[in-house]
Amino acid sequence: MTDLLSSGLIFLLLCASAIIGSLVAARLPERHRTRETIDFTRLVTGLLVTFTALVTSLLITSVNSSFEKTEQDLRGYSSQLIRLTGCLENLGAETVPIRTSLRAYTASALASTWPEEAPPSGQYPKADSREDEFDAGNLGELLLHIQSQLQRVAVSSPEDSSIRASCLVRLDRVLDQRWVLIDEAKSAITLPFYDMLAGWLVIVFFSFGLSAPRNELAAVFVFLVAVAVAGAFFVILELDGPLDGLVKVSSEPMRHALRHIDWSLATTPGKG
Repeated sequence: MTDLLSSGLIFLLLCASAIIGSLVAARLPERHRTRETIDFTRLVTGLLVTFTALVTSLLITSVNSSFEKTEQDLRGYSSQLIRLTGCLENLGAETVPIRTSLRAYTASALASTWPEEAPPSGQYPKADSREDEFDAGNLGELLLHIQSQLQRVAVSSPEDSSIRASCLVRLDRVLDQRWVLIDEAKSAITLPFYDMLAGWLVIVFFSFGLSAPRNELAAVFVFLVAVAVAGAFFVILELDGPLDGLVKVSSEPMRHALRHIDWSLATTPGKG
């Protein structure tokens, strides 16, 4: 179920609960329409509204912080790719095949994670399904292949040996950071938590229907509030998945890394 569909379902539930509340209010016996009953209902509803607003606020803050952390980690990941490329450059033209593989990995990660954007040029593994996106095993295997290539690079001096060791360390950091991003891409909020919050809101809108006057202006305001609440749910769901959906982290850091790798390959002397 997409985030937009989930938000739409929340909107329909809220509107339906308000309508049911209005229908129930019209059929209540007179003893349930006293001033004391109405005041008590509003008091209890106000308490539930306060809890709901507090939880929603904390939820938005949490998913926004998680989104920003993923954005920051993606920039760090791009930086690691650029530093690895610079390290490989120091080993000379022998690392051109490795940098070509690194370029293919970066381009494939870009094309699969941001499929709605213009794909990078050149040859690289194409993602054919959702299972082949950023966290797919084929991209991890490509990085392991790069690691194997780097380990087989022949070195002729202690200095080159030290550079190769440094490159392997940087590649290990890339592998570690990749798993961090994979973990951060997963939803951090469980479905029962969403269900509980939605249940609270259904009760609140039911009480709106019970106490609202039966006229067009009241109906319009209930409709607008339902739209706003559903919109808040949509934002929460989108921010909770920073690497998928309509709202996701920017691809610019990875595109910057790809441009740096292209420049490295284009300026390597004797690469042919």
